[in-house]
Amino acid sequence: MAERGQTVLDVADGGAFVAEAVETHRVTLSRPAGAVLRLGVFQRSGRVADSQVMTGPGREVLLTREVRWFFDGSLPADVESWFTAGSTRSVRKSRSDVYDLAPARRGIGVKHRDGTRLDAKRKIAELGVVRLRPGVEGRVDDWEKTAQSGLTVGPERLVVSKEIITLRFAAESPPDRGPAGCEVELASISVGSARSWSLCFETFGDPVLRGEALEAGLEGLLGEGPLPEGLELRSERSCGYPEWLTTQNPVS
Repeated sequence: MAERGQTVLDVADGGAFVAEAVETHRVTLSRPAGAVLRLGVFQRSGRVADSQVMTGPGREVLLTREVRWFFDGSLPADVESWFTAGSTRSVRKSRSDVYDLAPARRGIGVKHRDGTRLDAKRKIAELGVVRLRPGVEGRVDDWEKTAQSGLTVGPERLVVSKEIITLRFAAESPPDRGPAGCEVELASISVGSARSWSLCFETFGDPVLRGEALEAGLEGLLGEGPLPEGLELRSERSCGYPEWLTTQNPVS
């Protein structure tokens, strides 16, 4: 399912990379004979354009691991039913976020969340295309996320309305590390009259445990039974929010 020439990391077999050598943006990971590389061991500091919200005083900082897929059109009813089947833990919410398109072109996500605060995220590591399960591939990235009040987005804006359903799955965590796990989000997205939807796995808790946290979310949602017919989690549909924003047309 990956494009020709791409290197695919494989974590579908016990959570281990099976690629002998992996190149992601001039970074090479090699696996000695008999060794196992796991999602939690790779981190590279990224260099991105300066942004006030990423460097300002009093900011809250989170480090997360994320894989996300986007799809055109309305959210299929059978996908929503599959996502919520047998779960009493799902949380539903609606909100509109105002995104700044200028930093999105530099790979930085900046948004005014539901009119209350300014959130920003920038990529600090790319694991490239990862085979997460048989038939499931996505681009896995590590992100630094911040939140600040008292700031606003720039003049080139995009309003994105969302209907979101979330599930949370806990990972095993030592007592001194605090809780960790994965929030899985299914979102129906509107930009003007255009409709899209997305599925995202995003870790929370101690970033040292983000490999285990991502695996908890994958196993929690994908570990029982097949995907709905027509739901194809392929690498060509997988990207971060800033990249997806650059494909959308601003609505005047």
